[in-house]
Amino acid sequence: MQIKIYDDQQAHAMATQFFGHDYQDPGVMKWGGFLLSEHTACLQAATAAADIKKPSSQAPRAGDDGR
Repeated sequence: MQIKIYDDQQAHAMATQFFGHDYQDPGVMKWGGFLLSEHTACLQAATAAADIKKPSSQAPRAGDDGR
């Protein structure tokens, strides 16, 4: 296997082509997934906290013997 050596102009042209057209950075997609994951976890925690504070509508009331 031979390694081809490029001059500065050729290397710059290849890098421009690669990063401009060929390379797709997954960073934005990963960041969006992270934000969605954090948002979902926050909503689940807020819902769980609200469920704890809110009395259940099916719980028996004091003095109610269920008859």
